[in-house]
Amino acid sequence: MMARCRLYRLLSRDVFARPQPVGGRFKIAILQHGMGMFRIRLRWKFFIILLVFSLTPLIVVTVASQRGTFRLGQAISEDARQRLTQIVGMELRQTAENSAKVIQRTQAAMEFYLQVLAAEAELAFMKLPVDPLPIYFASDFEDPRTAPKDLLPSYKYRLKTHDGHFLDNPVSFNHPVFLLAAGVEAADVTEDLAVLSRMTPTFRKLSHEFGNALQWAHICLNTGVCVSYPGHSGGADGFDPRWQPWFQNAKDSPSWSLPAIDPGSGFLTFTVSKRLYRPDGSFWGVAAIDILFVEALKKSTLSPLWATDARSFIVTIADNPNTRKPGLRILAQKDYQEAFGAWTPAGGSKWLSSANKVAFDTVLKQIQVGQTGYAALPFQNAEFVWAFAAIDDLTQFVVMVPKLTIMALPEETRKTFFTYLKEQILFAGAATLLTILFLAAGAMIGSYMITRSLLQMATAAKKLSDGDFSVQLGLRTGDERDLVIQAFNQMGPKLADHLRLNQSMDLAMKVQQKLLPAQNPEIPGLDIAGKSIYCDETGGDYYDYLEYDTDKSGQVSVVLGDVSGHGISSALLMATARALLRQRVSLPGTLGQMISDVNRQLFKDVAEYNNFMTLFYLRINARQKTLEWVRAGQDPAILYDPATRSFEMLVGVGIPMGVEESWTYAENQKDGLQTGQIIVMATDGFWESENVSGEMYGKEKIYDLIRAHAGLSARGILNIFIDSLYRFARGKKFEDDVTLVVVKIK
Repeated sequence: MMARCRLYRLLSRDVFARPQPVGGRFKIAILQHGMGMFRIRLRWKFFIILLVFSLTPLIVVTVASQRGTFRLGQAISEDARQRLTQIVGMELRQTAENSAKVIQRTQAAMEFYLQVLAAEAELAFMKLPVDPLPIYFASDFEDPRTAPKDLLPSYKYRLKTHDGHFLDNPVSFNHPVFLLAAGVEAADVTEDLAVLSRMTPTFRKLSHEFGNALQWAHICLNTGVCVSYPGHSGGADGFDPRWQPWFQNAKDSPSWSLPAIDPGSGFLTFTVSKRLYRPDGSFWGVAAIDILFVEALKKSTLSPLWATDARSFIVTIADNPNTRKPGLRILAQKDYQEAFGAWTPAGGSKWLSSANKVAFDTVLKQIQVGQTGYAALPFQNAEFVWAFAAIDDLTQFVVMVPKLTIMALPEETRKTFFTYLKEQILFAGAATLLTILFLAAGAMIGSYMITRSLLQMATAAKKLSDGDFSVQLGLRTGDERDLVIQAFNQMGPKLADHLRLNQSMDLAMKVQQKLLPAQNPEIPGLDIAGKSIYCDETGGDYYDYLEYDTDKSGQVSVVLGDVSGHGISSALLMATARALLRQRVSLPGTLGQMISDVNRQLFKDVAEYNNFMTLFYLRINARQKTLEWVRAGQDPAILYDPATRSFEMLVGVGIPMGVEESWTYAENQKDGLQTGQIIVMATDGFWESENVSGEMYGKEKIYDLIRAHAGLSARGILNIFIDSLYRFARGKKFEDDVTLVVVKIK
């Protein structure tokens, strides 16, 4: 009320009643000499003041907003480029993982059906003689008079002509074809033919169960007799499968050959084979199945935004004769814009490489250890985003997309944005002119209403600033101010909610900090230090010290874990895993049994949400100088010996916890620890941290720091690591949690 009175007095006072500045004195003189004592009415004062104070900010804000919008457009475009590259990389990595998993699942199913086929074949040998089922040789399929009645053309089993074209090859899904090696007469192998004819029902069932992924199924005997399904006319008598790699390299258990191109259809296939034996244990022959690679990958797709420009490769690690170093030899490749059956063999010795040797070597090392990931690397004089995943011990799946394709979307967005900006500038200019006219016409009328509403808003804002979040404005103006009033009325509850959320996050952070070790244990013969740095208020990284007695045993167990993701959900899963470990450690059993038990319990909690946790459990006995550990998907711990300046990775086989309920973890052991040796355990957030330039910290810096500072204490080495990481980041916020534990043998 007092402010309103002061404003009224200010606007209604006589401007000529007080001493005026130079400009005012000149104005008074003109008025006095030309017009006499003229007084300006209050409404005109309001008109002038409102017009000036309205138009000036309007013009300034319009100009500033246009400039700011222009800069914002440029910033958004650049940020979109970076973020889209990361998004595409993650999508490609997921595509590579999915493709590898699809192939793996198909291979597992094929191995099962091969076992069934082999068992049925060996059983057929032992069955009592019966009238054989119809036997069709290749020549029978070529003659319409003798061919099976169900013989129909099929694109899947096409044949390549001499001029390079393909013709649909007629096949029979009810009858296989029998082939004889050169020099083998049907009259001499009647018993083998009769035995193999009994496999026809098994072939039919195999085709029904496995579907389009099945290309060929074979049973070939060491006598030179072979039966192939489905029946076809593409083969000829005289073909000797005993010289085929899948026959000669067959083992007692299912064994896979490298990807190869089917000589008839031209499709990329995998072949799995298994040796067959007679009842007396002598070698009888080989059963084999060809899987159609294209069908196995039908469920693996890319985003349509860049799928047409993607390239895929099946590679294997081999020694490159050109570089005399391990490299990625291309077995098959595919462009996604091509039609069905576009997978083609590499042909000769072709290698997947990049002009960026350092980055390529990093990717190669990740592939060698079976890791899945993505990276931006040049390929064939262009920038690409690579993603990779292991199919099996021999082959890997690589997919890449040109950066030019990825950047097409943000570039189009940038052009659209600036087109829109130009339109907005024109619109803002026109709107400014109209606003001037409306302000001039409505200034006198709206001054009172504006003043009243502003004063009420100011009063309410004061209450809000004093902490009264329940204050509400009951005004209704019928114009744009209603939006302000509505926003103001929504502000109080939202501020209260944000306050409660911040308090909850602070509490969650304090609780999680309490779950981490309050101090490092003092174990005779050991020097230990650990620390966790979370990228959010809470995170999923975890370390702990278990099974130790500071006075007697000289033994301690160091646990380091990394829950997928970060934030509240990861923190809760970390707390659950910590509780399960602390509960289980008090019970008898080996390390492997303990981790297996915890995994089963953890699986029940995370199976529904597809979360998982990597873990490294290390038990150290300082008196006996021994190590025992279990690795569950976590990166190996690093063991450094300053006497030899050598590093050793504490490796082990084990998948992340929470992925497979029935997984059995195995423990690993090492003895002969020496004084001065250093053990470093860390989560991937350490070496995968990136600075403002997009560079990754990497493991090489870790090795260099350990060598240079091996003489320091565990705490000293830990501080060196953390200081180096912060200096490398150069102010950039960590995108993942970082946890480190350093153990030094005294």
